[in-house]
Amino acid sequence: MESTCKKKTVFISYPKDVKDLKDKVFNACYKLNNHRSEKTKYTIEPRDFTSVIAEAGPRAQSLINELINKSDIFIGILWTRFGAPTGAIDSMVNKEYESG
Repeated sequence: MESTCKKKTVFISYPKDVKDLKDKVFNACYKLNNHRSEKTKYTIEPRDFTSVIAEAGPRAQSLINELINKSDIFIGILWTRFGAPTGAIDSMVNKEYESG
């Protein structure tokens, strides 16, 4: 790719129940990069929370937030879940919240 090509970072956020959809977004980004013409000025770099897992310390979410803030585009994919269990109890039904 030519040196004038600019990179656009896309952060994809998703819970585990839609990982297959996240994979499709990543694949679409790679296909766009592979089939871009000489006139295209951008490449797309897809990223997700796994980009910071190796660096994760006691507060991995702060690293993820930093990645999101540095991204040009944010894609959020939801289905039946939103995050991971928090361990907190919903006082209205006296059950643990299913996700954060």
